[in-house]
Amino acid sequence: MAVSRIDEAGLNVTQYGNRNLIINGGQTIDQRNGGAVVSNANGFITDRWTLAKYGPSGGAYSGQQVSDAPDDFSYSLKITVTTSTAGSVNDYWQAFQTIEGFNSKQLNWGTSAAKTVTVSFWVKSSVTGTYSFAFYNNGFNGGNRAIATTYTINSANTWEYKTLTIDGDGAAGASYWGTTNAQGVGCYWDLGCGDNQNIAADTWTSANARRVSGTVKLINTASATWQITGVQLEVGDTATGFEHRSYGEELALCRRYYRKIGPSQNSTQMPLLSGGTYDATEFQTTYNCEDMRAQPTLETTGTASDYEVYSVGGRTATSVPSLDAQSEPAALDIRVGLSGATAGQYGWLRTRNTTAYLAFDAEL
Repeated sequence: MAVSRIDEAGLNVTQYGNRNLIINGGQTIDQRNGGAVVSNANGFITDRWTLAKYGPSGGAYSGQQVSDAPDDFSYSLKITVTTSTAGSVNDYWQAFQTIEGFNSKQLNWGTSAAKTVTVSFWVKSSVTGTYSFAFYNNGFNGGNRAIATTYTINSANTWEYKTLTIDGDGAAGASYWGTTNAQGVGCYWDLGCGDNQNIAADTWTSANARRVSGTVKLINTASATWQITGVQLEVGDTATGFEHRSYGEELALCRRYYRKIGPSQNSTQMPLLSGGTYDATEFQTTYNCEDMRAQPTLETTGTASDYEVYSVGGRTATSVPSLDAQSEPAALDIRVGLSGATAGQYGWLRTRNTTAYLAFDAEL
């Protein structure tokens, strides 16, 4: 019986799986906000995607996951200028994702073996013109390293596909680029940074900067919009088709950095975790999970009355849940204050309304 085989000249097997260094490039995961608008945005919107704003002269934008997307995608990240500003030289307006050093160290940046990379994405904006994209090391380790290049939006409110190929940083020392669970390579889409962020195009520099002079400043235009999806960063000088991971795979990758339990969608109460009473005043439980990037901080709704421990009299908590300092990234020990409990009783930590939740944040 004849055996069929793949015989493609120059086939690079590494390009056919696990090639995309960007997590949630298709904007499918939004654990924090569930598609809700984040007004005056400054922080994470969809998972792993940050909007940064620092405007001494005012200005604001909102961000959200929306279902407007090009073919083969379901969602995009949409930015809307809610208060425009002419800006100042010190402004920061940008969307970005920082790649963990463990994931970006394969690029060998900062050495003579530095690899060329290609970033590809779908973008749509109400403002046409030439925009800036940059790689930046966030100023950690050996000092600042950055390179900026440009892409052009030709038609307003139309999805366009862009590819950018950039030579790796072969000049700086390896210490400039993180290679552990700390920050590695930062990928920045400029939305109107001030002129103190200007650098020459397509040239690696030791500067705290990430914008090419003269490019579009979205924040200057009231009600302007900018959207992005299908983002891929891969080794090589050619963009390959977007690596569509399953929803479960993408969610698991995001949960290394942020994971949320709750809120309840169907009733006023949702069991979160099981555990037991340590004494009359404390309930203890452990959330066992795959390793997070580092020991996280615990995010709650901030009100003790939002939580209770069931099966020990349905006791309302006297404190919000807190994370024990002895926790490990894969075993998160949680403490909840109670009153009048009995030591050694089994129970459930649960919510008392449809807005309460627990979230573990180990983002970069």
